[in-house]
Amino acid sequence: MSEKNTLLEKPNKVSTSLKNFFLASVLFSILGLAIGLPDAYGLGSIFGFSGSKLLELFPIFLSLVIGMLGLFLIQTPYAKAMIFLGRKVHGVLSAFGMLNWFVWAIVILAYGYSFLYGIDTPIFSRTPDIWIFGHIALLGALFMSAAPFGQPSSSLLITFSVYGMLLWVFYFVPDVTDYPLTLAWSESSHYYYASLIFSRLIYGQQAPLSILNPSRYILQSIPFVVRSLPLWFHRLWQVMLWLGLTIACASALTKRLNPNVNVQKIVVTAWFFMFVFQGPIYYQLLIVVLIILLGFKKENLWRSFGFVIIASIWAGISRVNWFPVAGMLAVTLYVLESPYGEKTFWQYWHWPIMAVIVGMALAFSSQAIYVMLSGQSPDYFVMSFSMPLFGYRLLPNEAYGLGVIVWTLIAIFPALLINFWCVVPRVSEWKNLRLMSLLAILVALMAAGLVVSARIGGGDNIHNMDSFLVALAVITVYIVFNQFIPDHPSSTKAQPISFPLVIFAFLIPLTTVVNMLRPLPDLDKARAWSDIRQVERFISDFQNENGEILFIHQRHLITFNLIEDIELVNEYEKVDLMEMAMASNEIYLNEFWEDLENQRFDLIVSEPLRIVFRPSTDRFAEENNAWVESVAVPLLDSYVILSEMLDSNMVVMVPKSGD
Repeated sequence: MSEKNTLLEKPNKVSTSLKNFFLASVLFSILGLAIGLPDAYGLGSIFGFSGSKLLELFPIFLSLVIGMLGLFLIQTPYAKAMIFLGRKVHGVLSAFGMLNWFVWAIVILAYGYSFLYGIDTPIFSRTPDIWIFGHIALLGALFMSAAPFGQPSSSLLITFSVYGMLLWVFYFVPDVTDYPLTLAWSESSHYYYASLIFSRLIYGQQAPLSILNPSRYILQSIPFVVRSLPLWFHRLWQVMLWLGLTIACASALTKRLNPNVNVQKIVVTAWFFMFVFQGPIYYQLLIVVLIILLGFKKENLWRSFGFVIIASIWAGISRVNWFPVAGMLAVTLYVLESPYGEKTFWQYWHWPIMAVIVGMALAFSSQAIYVMLSGQSPDYFVMSFSMPLFGYRLLPNEAYGLGVIVWTLIAIFPALLINFWCVVPRVSEWKNLRLMSLLAILVALMAAGLVVSARIGGGDNIHNMDSFLVALAVITVYIVFNQFIPDHPSSTKAQPISFPLVIFAFLIPLTTVVNMLRPLPDLDKARAWSDIRQVERFISDFQNENGEILFIHQRHLITFNLIEDIELVNEYEKVDLMEMAMASNEIYLNEFWEDLENQRFDLIVSEPLRIVFRPSTDRFAEENNAWVESVAVPLLDSYVILSEMLDSNMVVMVPKSGD
């Protein structure tokens, strides 16, 4: 095995496999207690802990004791008895042959099924989900180790890798449904904005394109090529974009490293997949990453420059904070793969400097061209720069818990630890400028992510740290596989990553997805269709000749012909309204208020309106207050609620009478 493939170089011994199983159990138990004990504290008299809460955590305490006892005994003369027992268990399971693979698959499928259908077991209903998953994965790894072609030394990591990716599949299952109404605040809005690319075909008129996320809507618009595809297919397509582009990027990174052991390919692909999903990183942005990972070749920098150009053009129709990412990611690969040698400063750095500058210039040019083609006011595309920033969202606070900075540090801590483990003992092998350039890229991307996270509309997760997470993941994998090419190679051999550190690297991403799993929603489709038909009747009753109907909310009902024969009013969709309210865009809002005062619309479909101004201790308080002040209050000043359909999260409004 080549030196670069050191990640999983573990002795293939029964004692090592037993030790790894016990160690993984201990780590999951410690994490389970770290999550469960704070909930038990302050509620009882046992050193401040609730006795009943501690009893609920008893299975975790038990597994911790067993795991630690196993780790202790494996170092003593009792190790021979444990190894003998381990071989016996392995031999019994091996007799079942391929059936072990079937059980291995059933274990994770049963776990996903229990989450989707809300099945709880009395004993474990109160224990943290990550502890349950960890020990289910240990059970699956046991069967895999005994299966044909399975190896005890790698069964744990392969199981954590495959199971972890499948958890994200389970996460997205509830999103694929034929329920006719929106599943989340802006879910169906995305389908409407995607449809605008084919607005003449769908609506019979040329509507302005989206202000936000053009690249996302280009990808989402692809199914509209076949006009008859239903809403559930568009939902499935979006899930395929999330999963497909994330795994494509993970596979592209793995291909660059080209590990010569299949286990390592699986582990690296799975780790990158789960690591970037901690943000998550939106799929349209991963196109930039994919282009660079596939296209950059240090042997042909001018060819690579062409891929930087393509990726930067795509970034230009994505997000402003991603404008420099194509160039910076290409520079990251360049610095990792290209030793300084005898080159002068300019000979080494002229390509990276050009890649970043030209890439950013092309991103701005790409955005400018889109602005001209969009049919929207250019002012709308720069209003994000005038939105207020709320620094408190970055720090621990009542509304957002630990805050963006702490959550980011938790997400990246294992990766940072691995980098220090690998780099510090050999730091003299690389020129300072190369090390400092990688650090500067990470700091710049992190700073940009923090600024965007502090902006109104952000701060509830770490998805705005996306470019930073990608760069750190790429650097980490290169360093682990000894592909950060040194300038001054030494006799110091790269240290293999210890098994606890590898498991730790999986632990946080696994916890993220386990905590996000949700059951299938209890959707009343019959009630939804009844309310849609009721909206149609209201339109028939209240629409005058040539009168306009405004769908602020649920506009996809027009997109997919779920309500027929309605002429699209392309202004004032709720996502645009929220953006304008947060930016206090007076020109746009004044037009909206004037149309309301003039009672331009015969009927308006909105989400339920509540005139409640929230304190900053509430989540999204500032967003709520901007919406109430700029949208809800003006609506209720000029229109009256005709019908509240709370089960379907809709209200129908008509103009107030003159008296």
